[in-house]
Amino acid sequence: MDAPQSPFAVGRPLTANEPLFGREETFALIHAALGKFESVNLVGERRMGKTSFLNHLQDNPAHRPAPGTPPLLLVRVDLQNITDARRFYGLAIRGILTVLPDTVILPDSAALLQNLQHSPDADFDSFERLLRQLSDNSLGRPVLLVDEFEQLLESQHHAGFQVPQFYNGLRSLITATQLALVVASRLPLAEHFQRLPDAMTSTFPSYLSPQHLRNLDDAAADSLLL
Repeated sequence: MDAPQSPFAVGRPLTANEPLFGREETFALIHAALGKFESVNLVGERRMGKTSFLNHLQDNPAHRPAPGTPPLLLVRVDLQNITDARRFYGLAIRGILTVLPDTVILPDSAALLQNLQHSPDADFDSFERLLRQLSDNSLGRPVLLVDEFEQLLESQHHAGFQVPQFYNGLRSLITATQLALVVASRLPLAEHFQRLPDAMTSTFPSYLSPQHLRNLDDAAADSLLL
């Protein structure tokens, strides 16, 4: 008889239909924040399960936050192959339009989505216009889920993601209650930003409350092994 396979595979994040152990408290805290449409910085060292957590938050019915009114719109933005802010905004817009309920009809949204399928590039004004339209008409509350967010702060991305302009733009959308973020990073974002030159700082991290992924307790570790 074959031994049961472990649901934990080093180097591969868990998918939403694989069991995840010991994160109930963190899910509850993030659900509470998103219920108030507040942004969160999910903090954990490498191999702590940040990607697995985001997979479950987005696609596991037991771990998704309650949609609320207007409904939360969870959109994953994959930073792989993103080199500038235009691609970030374009993928975010495309993701939001894709997850909008079928009952929501926005002017020219079909044509916009078709264009973004071919070339997912957009500017900040287009992104803000969509968010304002959703907010003003109570059509949805977009939440961007971004893994390894600190990649954007690396020197090779400074030209494409200008500091502080790019981050101050996101901050303005958060403070206008048009957008919420759940971003995962190895260290708290404030620490990542402190490593930048003094001329390249932003108050953006202060608008995302840090939630730390801890080591599994004994009970959760036993469940995982069993």
